[in-house]
Amino acid sequence: MKRQLKTIAMQLSESDIQELIRLKKQGDKKTVALRKRRDKLVAELARVDAELKKITGEEPAPAAKKKTARGRTAKAAAAKTAGGKKRKTNRVNISAAVREVFQKANEPLRARQVVDLLGDAGVKVTDVQEMRKRVSVVLAQAKDTFEQVERGVYRLKEDA
Repeated sequence: MKRQLKTIAMQLSESDIQELIRLKKQGDKKTVALRKRRDKLVAELARVDAELKKITGEEPAPAAKKKTARGRTAKAAAAKTAGGKKRKTNRVNISAAVREVFQKANEPLRARQVVDLLGDAGVKVTDVQEMRKRVSVVLAQAKDTFEQVERGVYRLKEDA
């Protein structure tokens, strides 16, 4: 493949190469401009849908889940540009969830025991080993909240 490209490049004159570079840049500029225009139109459509929903109370037609130039779905891009409001996430603060687990348990626990009880605190655990590492880091770093009873065993501080 490289050999073929070298052969073709040797056959092209300098003016041909410059023309190809110019055409590529022109195409890139058009692509970027069209993507920006599409993103603006999607945002405008989302604003119109929101206004219609406010007036009529009915849900607008579902938006296509195509990705924009920055990798967001059209709905997310529209939400980002429409008033700067962020979408609500379903993420839970791990340190708050760990604190909640210790308050419910009311006894010293190991990191793996905390991970087992995190489901009750609203944390979805998909990778147990990764979550155990994260819980261990929280326990080790939050010295004002948790105290180490013995190696690998922590409890909630009395004054926390």
